[in-house]
Amino acid sequence: MIVLLAVCVACLIVETEPAAASAVGTEAREVVRIATTRSSLGRINRNDAVAAIRGWGEAILRERGLSARLEVEVFDALEGIRAAMRQQRVDALSLTTQEYLDIGFEADRVFLQSDGAQVHSRYVLLVRRDGGVATPAALAGRPVSIAEGLRMSLAQTWLNALSAGQAPAVQTEEPGKAVLRVFFRQSAGAVVLQEAFDLVCEMNPQIRKELTVLRTSPPLVPTLFVLRPDWQGPNRVALEEMLERLHLSVAGQQVMTLFQGARLEAHPPSVMEDTISFLRQYREGWRRSRAKAANE
Repeated sequence: MIVLLAVCVACLIVETEPAAASAVGTEAREVVRIATTRSSLGRINRNDAVAAIRGWGEAILRERGLSARLEVEVFDALEGIRAAMRQQRVDALSLTTQEYLDIGFEADRVFLQSDGAQVHSRYVLLVRRDGGVATPAALAGRPVSIAEGLRMSLAQTWLNALSAGQAPAVQTEEPGKAVLRVFFRQSAGAVVLQEAFDLVCEMNPQIRKELTVLRTSPPLVPTLFVLRPDWQGPNRVALEEMLERLHLSVAGQQVMTLFQGARLEAHPPSVMEDTISFLRQYREGWRRSRAKAANE
């Protein structure tokens, strides 16, 4: 299991379906739809994710006295997400911020993972103090470790932006191993979460003496939950309440533990503006550099 982020995958939609036409007088049954993208799972096993989501959803429904049919779908491609949203087969889903930008819709509310104090992630680029690396460009062609985790989904993009086309040779590692590879001179640099570096240094203060932070990223939002903008009604209100109270139930805590998060918080889309701006600027710079290279 990996460091969360990502945002936690748990999108629960409860809506009433009419009973079969022949079942006169039969109560309407409930449909629970759950959706996530493969990218937002990171290295989490697909079956583990589906089982965790289903377990949380069923527990919540039981608490509410509802008998429901659960539907869980994991999308492998963006086109599948677009089609499902367009056909109203998905009312809410978990995805990375890059996917949110690529899909091309704007949510009226977003749910972000929080540690209780912040919803943004900050990355640090670490090098040895005696390693002779003064700028990110000096890492070109040299091994750089990037920590694993859903919250690290923008780390490669940030490193590419720093490197200005002079790409290092990247490998992914567990956060602690990524830091130690630099410490033991097995990697020229590493990109990890700020808090991961702080934690490793608490455990071994010598690391902070040997390593230095070459660059720190702006605060970024790597993953999120969104609800389909045109989906409104009492069931949406109930879902939003359940998402914000996810961490208060045992089943919800199990989901958050799987995705290594603490809780979800609702925010207006404006909280995403700086991250979206960063991605757009990076993509525009990449397009210009490709066009320049093609003309040379």
